[in-house]
Formats: sequence, structure tokens, C-alpha cells
Amino acid sequence: MLVVEKKCESESEVIEYFKILNHTRAIEWKEDPIVVANRYVAALEKAFNTGKEKRIRTKATHRPYLYVDTLREEVKKRKIGFSGKTPEDFVVFAKAKNEQELQRLRSKAPKETMEERAVALEFCLALDPKFKWLNEFE
Repeated sequence: MLVVEKKCESESEVIEYFKILNHTRAIEWKEDPIVVANRYVAALEKAFNTGKEKRIRTKATHRPYLYVDTLREEVKKRKIGFSGKTPEDFVVFAKAKNEQELQRLRSKAPKETMEERAVALEFCLALDPKFKWLNEFE
């Protein structure tokens, strides 16, 4: 709980301050974009960070690994989580997009080292630096 003491010069200043306080809406945790994004990012981490190899990392990294802060910003920017779809829906979607990209790379025999590493990791979500795949989650 936050308590603030404010000295006012007049009664009218007290009234104005009181009006401001009474008309200010509190930010509910379920509406905070960062908190909402964190739920979706955590669900992806749980789904893809199985075993020894962490595909979504908490420290800055290079593709084909995914940096959690970048993912969080992209999720937040696209307002994922405010459409009524759950983090579980997001995981299903991300796994399908990952599998689709894996199939595409396997069929063309990847020539770039990064694509080869992504296929070896079975994780292709970080190959698109603009996260266009997130635009399809509605």
C-alpha cells in the first residue's frame, strides 16, 4: 500500500486533489500488458524448453535461439492475450507454426548454417526476426 502526504495551500486545492484521486482508475493486474505477455511467454518457455537444450533463453542470444525479452516485446506489441485466447491456445499455435517451418526447411534441404541449426534443434520460431508468424494468432 502506498501512502502519500501532500500539503495543500487552500481548501480548493484539497478539493481538486481529492477529485483527481477519486477519478483515477487503478491498473488491474490482469490488464497490465506486461503481465499478460508474461503468461504467454512462460507458456512457450514451458513447451519448448524441454530437456537440456533451452530454445527460449533469458540472456541475449542469436538465432535460432529466441531471446525471451524480444519475444515478450513482440507479444506485447501485438496485444496477444487480449482477444480471449489462452496461453494454451498460443502454445498449440506456436507448435503448429514451428512444425510447418520445420517441414518447409526439411523439404528444401537448408543451406544456411542457421537453418541447419534450427532443424537440428527442431525450433524455427526465431528464424523470422520480424515475428510475422505472431500476426496469424488471432
